[in-house]
Amino acid sequence: MKLVVLCLAVLLCMSAPTMAINSAIATEYAYSQCVEMHNSENYEDAFNCFMKFAEKGNEKAQCIVAIYYEGGFGVRKDEKAAYDWYLKSANNGNSEAQFSIGMYYNDGIYVQNSAREADLWLEKAANNGHKTAQYFMGMKYQYSTEQDDISRAIMFFTSACNNGEADACMELGEMYELGPLTPEKNYPLKALDCYLKAAKLGNPTHQYKLAKMYYPSIWEDIPDNPVQCAKWMLKAAQQGHSDAQLQMGILYASGVGVNKDLDSAKYWLRRALEQGNSEASKALSTYGLK
Repeated sequence: MKLVVLCLAVLLCMSAPTMAINSAIATEYAYSQCVEMHNSENYEDAFNCFMKFAEKGNEKAQCIVAIYYEGGFGVRKDEKAAYDWYLKSANNGNSEAQFSIGMYYNDGIYVQNSAREADLWLEKAANNGHKTAQYFMGMKYQYSTEQDDISRAIMFFTSACNNGEADACMELGEMYELGPLTPEKNYPLKALDCYLKAAKLGNPTHQYKLAKMYYPSIWEDIPDNPVQCAKWMLKAAQQGHSDAQLQMGILYASGVGVNKDLDSAKYWLRRALEQGNSEASKALSTYGLK
């Protein structure tokens, strides 16, 4: 798991928007050698390789060196060095490094906790396209009573959602569905669109939420659509969501959104029951499937 986190963090550094890209073929080839060492888990040589580029001001390499120091990969763990290299990278425009500096201040790791500094760096990262930072900034403004702050929350959540941050899509959807109110219209339809984006990213909880939005609908703007409900409920159930398994059993037992199929109903209700869903036992009795 530790190696997976390292690989993901390095990819984020490398994918962050860059302010200056070396275009010389020889330089690009040399940098690719560092990446190859990293991918081969030859971390000591990879660290030394990335360090050469970091010292020359390459913001991606600076961010990666910080990650190596932070996790003790190929070099002795050193929080001060990690912070210093993150800061250099952040000042050179790397959004992943900006996010990391923001989280240092947010969590009080190595530096003194400072909400002001955390917000400054997280907003820089958010404005630089970092989807998790955008989500954090959305959460910061979400529950404000000030209209300007609510508008900022919507802006940040929208950016994060469009960048593939599923939780941001859900938060944005709930703002449109449940409030706080904004000058926008057609809240349920906007909420449905957000939930759909989140569900498509594969999270079963989000798929379950979308399914419930389709049927039974409580909104005039959204007609009942049991077929779409069953489609997304099944996706969530297949990933082990017990409430979705319960609902899928009920849909099959009643023939709503799917052809009536008591064997499939029994299968999904038993799956839900195996996960401790007490409502599944009641449903099995109700439909005579025990």
